[in-house]
Amino acid sequence: MAPYPWSRQRYWSESRLSQQHRLKPFPRHTLLGTLMDSSNHDICPTWRNVLRIDDVPWLRDHQMMGLTTFPLAGYVSMAVEAAAQRAKLRGVSAPERFMMRDVQAIRPLLLSDGSEYELMTSVAAYAEVSRVGKDLSHLVYGDRVCAMTKGAYSTFVRCAATSVARIPDSMAFEEAASVPVVYSTAYYGLIELAGLAAGGKVLIHAAAGGVGQAVIQLAKMVGAEVFATVGSPEKKTLIMERYGIPEDRIWSSRDISFGPDIHKATSSVGVDVVLNSLAGDYLRETWECIAPFGRFIEVDKRNITSNTRLEMAMFDRNVTFSSVDLTLVAAERPVTMARTLNAVMALVTARVLRPIGPITVFGLGEIEKAFRLLQSGKTMAPSRGGWWHMCGRIDGAVADLVNNLQRTAPKANITVKACDVADARSVAHLVAQCEEELPPIRGCIHAAMVLRDVLFEKMTHYDYSEVVRPKVSGEWNMHMALASAALDFFIVLSSVAGIIGNRGQAAYAAANTSLDVLARHRQRLGLPGTSLALTAVQDVGYLAEGGAGRQVAVMHNLGGGISFTRA
Repeated sequence: MAPYPWSRQRYWSESRLSQQHRLKPFPRHTLLGTLMDSSNHDICPTWRNVLRIDDVPWLRDHQMMGLTTFPLAGYVSMAVEAAAQRAKLRGVSAPERFMMRDVQAIRPLLLSDGSEYELMTSVAAYAEVSRVGKDLSHLVYGDRVCAMTKGAYSTFVRCAATSVARIPDSMAFEEAASVPVVYSTAYYGLIELAGLAAGGKVLIHAAAGGVGQAVIQLAKMVGAEVFATVGSPEKKTLIMERYGIPEDRIWSSRDISFGPDIHKATSSVGVDVVLNSLAGDYLRETWECIAPFGRFIEVDKRNITSNTRLEMAMFDRNVTFSSVDLTLVAAERPVTMARTLNAVMALVTARVLRPIGPITVFGLGEIEKAFRLLQSGKTMAPSRGGWWHMCGRIDGAVADLVNNLQRTAPKANITVKACDVADARSVAHLVAQCEEELPPIRGCIHAAMVLRDVLFEKMTHYDYSEVVRPKVSGEWNMHMALASAALDFFIVLSSVAGIIGNRGQAAYAAANTSLDVLARHRQRLGLPGTSLALTAVQDVGYLAEGGAGRQVAVMHNLGGGISFTRA
């Protein structure tokens, strides 16, 4: 990042209070002074604000959406969906010293210098562009992008435009997150460095991992023959079924027997390219598998940081040893990084490369669980099977949702239970019962509804309560009962009546406004929350059951015009 123009310092008008804050020893950045280490971190550090913008008035012109930024030509500011920051850990006892370079870290690594230890929680980001430098033309505000940048677990990230690529609208953010590191590492190592071509032979360690799957796809794209190792029978099945790798071309990475087998399979010639992520004796066995003029591509940092020795005699066969570290490429070779990222994105957009899988998405509250899983090396996460709660009548819109579920998930089991969702005890009992009988809950769809259309001046308290209770009390009871659940989604079916109002529907409008507010409240708590404000649904549910007469009445309440939504 370009340095801040300190010549502007003469324009600062600093208060005594802000000067006292700025000169305290704990702010990480003398100028920004907004972040402070927390002593109770486990895997990733936590932070808290120590300064307000009122305390540092000279930074006001660099503020964006309440956060201080320094937009410079060639840098992109992005709203990234994540929650932590890159930090340096100091004063850590020897057994706790470790470095995790990115989300592919297998286990803690010891640094060789024995002095400083860096935790880089992520280098890949997916985001929407919120600001661009003045000299940029290929990115605009609102573009959906992926990027290579340090400290990607942040609300806002600035990075060089050469490390950013626009993603197609059809690509989910979860899939886009694999492009900057996974696919770019594979492409840079296999195509840029190794120059793998048709007819070549490539050995891929950890073939079921993210980079491994990307390398398999690239190798098949150029017409190369794939040899692979995996860590478990499940991973072997995965690459056989997903990529059609023959069983006799897959070996276990848990012992060194793959070496003699590969020599036998290649008539003692060896492979042209190796993508290595193994260490120790496994590294040396792999080194013996390289063919004359072969290219050995190292993608794991353990061998480098531990200064592992290799037999030099192999170089007499004109072999090449290269390592891949995209963070260094992005910093020192930005043009190469841009070329690699754009080439990968073109292949992904053209569907030559498909998303790696299976992709497991962890909620914000499961950060520690996600990192523990990565640390264990069991990167094929366990199935997140579970149950979904759908609240509402068993006919109408809920029935249509259930039918869609049956079509998309034919093995799903559907259980119907009676419950007064407006009664907190009844909801708590239902959730407790389901937790004992069913897998963990993964989602909630709140579709409860009672309609009693009547002009406000004629509305009784009973009418009002009957309409409001299932939505307002019901949604809150579900929110409280599932407060500790690791949900993938929490969806409430609301109505535009809460926004524009309908004749005779004051209570209904109030109830739906409450749904919208709860969804926003959950988002602010870092929990999933979505409110769908639908117009009148024509072909299922309340209107469809009431026939033409009910539709005419609704049209009258709307003032003569109506917009129907199809289920």
